Amino acid sequence: KLDGGKKIFWARGNGWVFGGLTLLMDEYKPDSKEYKYFEDIYLRMAKKLIEIQTPEGHWAMSLLNQELYPTPETSGTSFFTFGLAWGVNKGLLDKATYEPHIKRAWNTLTTHITEEGMLGYVQPIGAAPGDAWPDKSEVYGSGAFLAAGAEVYKLYGGQPIFQIQKPDYKKKSPKTGMTRKHWLDAAQYLLEGAFSYVNSYDDPLKFPKIGTVGYPRNQGQV
Repeated sequence: KLDGGKKIFWARGNGWVFGGLTLLMDEYKPDSKEYKYFEDIYLRMAKKLIEIQTPEGHWAMSLLNQELYPTPETSGTSFFTFGLAWGVNKGLLDKATYEPHIKRAWNTLTTHITEEGMLGYVQPIGAAPGDAWPDKSEVYGSGAFLAAGAEVYKLYGGQPIFQIQKPDYKKKSPKTGMTRKHWLDAAQYLLEGAFSYVNSYDDPLKFPKIGTVGYPRNQGQV
């Protein structure tokens, strides 16, 4: 279809695909023909995405028609940011080439957090480019934003985010996919992070402050 004389490529629809490709590739061995098939699509999409990113850092709701859809839209942009950062973290995309685009996208996304802490400018449920406004939020937009944040955090040297490997949705846990081993791995991940500064039995426990609150409130322990 055409819109204003240009082909319609809906940002969020393509975002689902781009983000989904990363999940598919995670399921296959890099030397498999299935991986190579999805990798080819992913790399071609990544190359085109940085060519059509807007100067502000987001992607237009109709990817090739920024003039007709100048309003920011954060769900599609979050999916693309996630996918690009994932590619750099996996070594599939050249960091020098793609990092500036990821940084610009992430920076513009963070300007659309509302005073209530919600992600604004999320286009409502639909199947084509449409409208978005500053206080409009949806769970799929927030989910994509958090996924993007996890990969961006990792890109800039943050601690690797805990991820479930080989979830079991059929037998053990149809809702979360988490088995007993997954829960144990998650607990170990949290404890290692919480006590990463403890090197010996003599090291005192310290509790970081969140705002003005710290526990315990003995200043020597904060």
